[in-house]
Amino acid sequence: MKKQFLKLTTANTFDINSVQNGNWNDPATWNCGRIPIRLDIVKVRHTVTLPENFTANARQVNFESSARLLYGLQARMRLAMLP
Repeated sequence: MKKQFLKLTTANTFDINSVQNGNWNDPATWNCGRIPIRLDIVKVRHTVTLPENFTANARQVNFESSARLLYGLQARMRLAMLP
């Protein structure tokens, strides 16, 4: 019997960079024109704000030295746990 293997990849993972100060949930804040999703590797290069009661998703978040991530009331960051 021939063995078959299934290879899973994160082909939909993107590196996303902030291009201006702004809210996390504003597509204009990001170089790809959409808000990051749980598979994305995010680089914050500006001051980015998570609005009140908002949950941001990403696979990983990295920061440039002058960048900041500000949290509104009850805002959360959820990082995906991928293999």
